[in-house]
Amino acid sequence: MANPDFHIERGIGGLVAGIDEVGYGALAGPVVAAAVVFHSYDISESLANSINDSKVLSASNRVRAYGMISSSSSCSYAVGIAEVDEINCINVLQATFLAMKRAYKSLSSDVGHLIIDGNKKSDIFDLPHSTVVCADKKSTSVAAASIIAKVTRDKMMADLGELYPQFNWKKNKGYGTKEHMGAILTHGPTELHRRYYKPFINFSENIIM
Repeated sequence: MANPDFHIERGIGGLVAGIDEVGYGALAGPVVAAAVVFHSYDISESLANSINDSKVLSASNRVRAYGMISSSSSCSYAVGIAEVDEINCINVLQATFLAMKRAYKSLSSDVGHLIIDGNKKSDIFDLPHSTVVCADKKSTSVAAASIIAKVTRDKMMADLGELYPQFNWKKNKGYGTKEHMGAILTHGPTELHRRYYKPFINFSENIIM
């Protein structure tokens, strides 16, 4: 499969930020969104070949691509985070939109349009935006955002996992693996678990509170 390219960005025109999130379906930890804007679409072949949907890249290639994106003069990026208490309060979808807004609001560039991975729009965005299903496979900006968000959140979960080693967040990143759910049954949830998240509620009848 071909790498993403800039055809969506070129069709929109002007400065366009690609936005993606990581952590939507996890049982623990924050949602992390990233926004990436390319100031020039004439990027090096090595950078272009390194950027793809974060889900199809190995962990080592994601980290390598993160380093290339973050050090490139062709683009700028920013990260937005919605914490667990916000997810519990306003639900994970609204918290995801909040993280996305925080990301593009933190960009140093004066962006005129957003490309958002997925099919859900929100009134929270105060810029023109396009939702594109599988945008992380089509748009270089969104694919780059998926890499920034994924590497950032993975590092956060590894660090948080040092506080709660029984849940092995370094490996499962807070998602509902069999090992993670078994550890919740054994040890009970932490303040970093999304207790009001529907999948967690459906599981929680057997949890030691």
